[in-house]
Amino acid sequence: MAVYHPHGDRPGGLVDNTDVNRYMQRLFHVNLDELTEHYYSEASSAFAARGAEVIMDIGEDPKNPLMRVRKGRNRLLIPANKNRVWINGREQVTPSLNVYNGRHFYVSEMVLNLLD
Repeated sequence: MAVYHPHGDRPGGLVDNTDVNRYMQRLFHVNLDELTEHYYSEASSAFAARGAEVIMDIGEDPKNPLMRVRKGRNRLLIPANKNRVWINGREQVTPSLNVYNGRHFYVSEMVLNLLD
């Protein structure tokens, strides 16, 4: 990794990718955990709180799971790590990604509101 910093504040030696993330957050005065909490909700519990049924669909490709959400006659299909969803079979591009961390989906408020 090559890094330039005008005051010499740069990592050295073997650097783990998560350390690069922390370094960049520190340089840019950004806290990604706070931003995530502000802009994203854990999808299963957020949809359940709105009276929706949630089904995780790992399917044949565990690297590309889907979340299926049902509320009344509305159906929402949420692919992992994409900026789109399907509401009642119609694709909708979203301004943010649907994040899947290997255990949980996180979605924006806009995606949560699609079933309302």
